[in-house]
Amino acid sequence: MKASTFNLHSIHQKTKTISSNRQIIILVALFFAGLIFGSFSVKSESSFVAEKLVPFYMNYVRAKSTESSLAVFFSSLLMYSTVIIFAYFIGLCAVGIPFVALIPLCTGVFIGSVSGHIYGTYMLRGLGYCGIIIFPSAVIAISAIIFASKESMLMSRNMLNLLSQRHNQQYEDFKSYSIRFAIYIAISCGAALIDTVMTHLFIGLFNF
Repeated sequence: MKASTFNLHSIHQKTKTISSNRQIIILVALFFAGLIFGSFSVKSESSFVAEKLVPFYMNYVRAKSTESSLAVFFSSLLMYSTVIIFAYFIGLCAVGIPFVALIPLCTGVFIGSVSGHIYGTYMLRGLGYCGIIIFPSAVIAISAIIFASKESMLMSRNMLNLLSQRHNQQYEDFKSYSIRFAIYIAISCGAALIDTVMTHLFIGLFNF
C-alpha cells in the first residue's frame, strides 16, 4: 500500500512538472514568435511598429547618452517592472489567460523590432549596441517576465476554478503569489542595474 501511495504521489509530481514545463515552452514560443514578427515588421515603413514603436525607443536611446545613471536605472526599471505588474493583475482575473499570452508575444515584438531596426540601420555598430547595451539586461528581464507570465496564467486558472466552485482544486495562495512577483520585480531591478552599468560604460561608443 505504501509503495502504491508513493507511486501515485510520484506520478502526480511528474504530471505537475510536465504541465509547468509545457506552459513555459508555450510562453517562450510566443516570445520568439513576437521576436520574429517584430524583426520583419520594421521592414514595412507603414506598420505601427515602424511608425510609432521604433521612433519612441530611438528617442529613448538618444536621451540615455545625456541622462544621469539614476535616470537610466529608473527608466529601465519602469519599462521592465510595468510588464511584470501588468501580469500580476491579469493573473487575478478569471479570464486572464488569453491576455497573459499577449505579454511574452508583445515583449518579443518590442525587442525584435527595436534590435531589428538598430541592426538594419547601423549594421555592425547596431549589432554592437544590441549585444552590449540591450541584450545583457533584456535576457534577465525577459526571463523574469516569462516566469511571471506563467504564475499569472496559473493564478488566473485558479480564479476561474474558484468562480466555477470546483472545491476539489488546490488554489494558489495569494500571499505566495505576491511574494513571487516581488522576487520578479527584484530581478527586474537587477536587469535595470545591468542596463545602467553597461550604458554608463559603453554608450559613448554609439552615436545614433
